[in-house]
Amino acid sequence: MKKFCKNIINSYNIIRWIQKKMGAYFEQRKRRNEIEKQVTSRPTYIDEKLNSVVNISVDEGESFLSSYSDRKNMAISEELAGYLRNATDAIPVKNKLHLRFRYKKADESNKNNFSKAIKNYYANQLFEIKRLIRKNIYTMMLTIFFALIFLTAWVFAEKYQLPAVVRMVIQIIAWAFVGQTIELLFVKQSALRHRRNKVLQILDAKITFDLIKQTLK
Repeated sequence: MKKFCKNIINSYNIIRWIQKKMGAYFEQRKRRNEIEKQVTSRPTYIDEKLNSVVNISVDEGESFLSSYSDRKNMAISEELAGYLRNATDAIPVKNKLHLRFRYKKADESNKNNFSKAIKNYYANQLFEIKRLIRKNIYTMMLTIFFALIFLTAWVFAEKYQLPAVVRMVIQIIAWAFVGQTIELLFVKQSALRHRRNKVLQILDAKITFDLIKQTLK
């Protein structure tokens, strides 16, 4: 009877631990959604085709190309990438983007360079995110595998009444792998997919160039 009560208490503690983990996750997600609603409720620039517009000013003599990239594989600078990240974070993924470069003086080659550099930079970002997603899936499969092994070992340990210390250690390890699997699936994988969708949003963006008219003094 004592062993039965002890198992009930252990199971209750494990269930409470899982509820605490899941509660923290959903609370964090709810908070993120509230913040996103507050930010996205602000007015944004919309063009005639209902695309969300991001204005990028290019002054004469300035270059947003990375100084380390060559002409065959041009990429934008981290400064511009950071600006685009901040400018598009508040825009829902479902919205189509319109990246509008506004310049004082530029030729056709500069326009082509900007377009290629943006595509190259975010194509590399997409490749890296896909690699991280695959890695996370493999890690998740391993944690599921070990979780099943230790859960099975726990069942056998309870059935054959192994020493209490052994049963407790196996139980802790089993639920630790279960918790890690939940975190990888609902937290990390979700964050990686969101990053991938934001990168795809920029890759699919419309890119235009507008000349800023200068008034004569």
